[in-house]
Amino acid sequence: SQTGQAGKILHVDACYSFDVNRIPGFDPKSQNSWHLRLPGGLLLDSVAHPLSILLRFLPLPVTSTPITLNSGTLPDGLPDELRVLIDAGQATGTLSVSLGTKPDCFTINIYATEMTIHLNISNMVSVVRKNRALPKKLLRIADNLDQSRQLFFNTFINAFKVATGRVGAPGDIAPLIKQFYKSLDDGTRPPVTGEEGRAVVKFINEIWQQG
Repeated sequence: SQTGQAGKILHVDACYSFDVNRIPGFDPKSQNSWHLRLPGGLLLDSVAHPLSILLRFLPLPVTSTPITLNSGTLPDGLPDELRVLIDAGQATGTLSVSLGTKPDCFTINIYATEMTIHLNISNMVSVVRKNRALPKKLLRIADNLDQSRQLFFNTFINAFKVATGRVGAPGDIAPLIKQFYKSLDDGTRPPVTGEEGRAVVKFINEIWQQG
C-alpha cells in the first residue's frame, strides 16, 4: 500500500453500477442479444472501469475471492452481480459491480491511517475526512459541516468548469483519448500504460476463471 498525506492505505473499496436498460437496442430479457454472448458477459465487460482505479492503490493483489449471483436483471440465470474480496498483503480491497442497482454509481473509498477519502466519480466530487483532535460530540458536528462544505463547493466548481468548457461532462472519455495521443506525440508517459492495462486484463481473467 502507499504512503503520503493519507498515511498508510489499509483498504480500498470500489463500487460500480450500470443500468443495462440504457444500452441502445438491448433487451435484458431477450436471449438473442449479442451483448449476452460477450466473453464473461456484460458483468465482466464492466469490471475494468472500477478495477483500473482500484489497482492503482492496491498493487499486485495476492489473492482474490469472487462471488457472483443473479438478481433477475439478466435472463437464464446469467450473473448480474459481482463482489470480489482482494488480499494485497498489507492492505485489502473490495470490488463491487452491479447491473441491477439504481441509479448508476461509480465510487471509490480509500481508508488510510491519517484520513478517509470518498470519491464520487459519477458526480465528479470528493470528500476528505481527516482525523481531528476534538471531543466526540464536537467531532460529529464538525465532520458533518466539513463534508457539507466540501460537497457544496466541489459541486459548484465542477458545474462552473463544465458550463465553461474547462472540463468534460461526467463519463466523457475524450480528454483521456487526447492525453493518450499527446503522450505519443511528445514521447511522454501515457495516462494509462500498457503494464496497467495488462494488469487489469490479467485480474479480470482470474476472476472469470474462479467464477
